[in-house]
Amino acid sequence: MSARDQEPTIQQRPDRRSDRRRLKLSGYIVRADGIGHAVELDRLAFTSALRLLPELPEGCYLAINASPELLADGSLLRCLADADESLPSLVVEITEHDRISSYQQLHAALTQLRERGVRLAIDDVGAGYASFSHVLQLCPDIIKIDRFLVTGLGSDLARRSLVTALVLLALDLNVSVTAEGVEHPQELETLASLGVDCAQGYLFGRASTATARWQHWFTRNWLYPPVDDSVSEHDATTSMSA
Repeated sequence: MSARDQEPTIQQRPDRRSDRRRLKLSGYIVRADGIGHAVELDRLAFTSALRLLPELPEGCYLAINASPELLADGSLLRCLADADESLPSLVVEITEHDRISSYQQLHAALTQLRERGVRLAIDDVGAGYASFSHVLQLCPDIIKIDRFLVTGLGSDLARRSLVTALVLLALDLNVSVTAEGVEHPQELETLASLGVDCAQGYLFGRASTATARWQHWFTRNWLYPPVDDSVSEHDATTSMSA
């Protein structure tokens, strides 16, 4: 939920039921990349997640990871051809780990998506190959801080300093900040005190593809959220009031 209007979000994420399952999923991705079908697999995953868009409760948005290649070749626009004219409830995420060969070409694709109301998030900020390049070059609407900077935040001065720097950068760029991988109340309290807008992670419960659970997120007490042991393919995001 956003700190200002308390909006939960539904986020497309790999299923984390077990390390074995994660390894199996990553194996498929590596194999697809090795035989030249990574973009095709990316397109199928995006199309599958997009089917959830009409099921979202009012006030929610759906965030889906997309590779720069998928964005640049026009696949997303074709996927969205039959969607509503405006798509403010859709956020496309590019991970900081993705290499971008041409920012100019990607800008052109993102401009067309933004004309449809789609927003852009840079994922895994602070831990990827591109450092701040994607943030500075692509002017995202959302910066997502990698869980590497969040874990142990309360007792680590260096991590707090880096998160503070990202928050200040976001303020200058007029974008919002989401912290990933929040699992402990102390991390949430520290993030709130540093000015981070939103947080996602197992502290707020495991995610679910069940629409009834999405409705439950609207009525739940998020100040002291219990851990929810159910697992699925999506992550809940919540906000913090400092």
